[in-house]
Amino acid sequence: MGFPENLRTLRKEKNMSQEHLAEFLDVSRQAVSKWEQGTSYPEVEKMIMLSKYLSVSLDFLLSDENKKSKNQELVEPKDRILPERRGMRFERVLRLVLMWCLLLVFMYLAGSAIGQALAYL
Repeated sequence: MGFPENLRTLRKEKNMSQEHLAEFLDVSRQAVSKWEQGTSYPEVEKMIMLSKYLSVSLDFLLSDENKKSKNQELVEPKDRILPERRGMRFERVLRLVLMWCLLLVFMYLAGSAIGQALAYL
């Protein structure tokens, strides 16, 4: 199954009409129909909105090889993702602070060496 089949299947599983989905995405019902027929595809912003609204990942929505069990494994709860991002942000800040400290130490040592060299002139 590709995107058109995945969209149609997910929409029907949620008991949602094309018109309802179109209203949520602020597009025409005909646009949703074309997506499900595979004659056109939504913009990236609409794809993201679709994945969030249908509670699936973009990978699942676009993939040709989908099973419901795979979908449940792909979509992670938000509370599991955020701590990882916080940890990454902390590491970046720590690296930046360490780089500044090293730069200051280097400048101090270089400055005192230049000062001593000038004193001998």
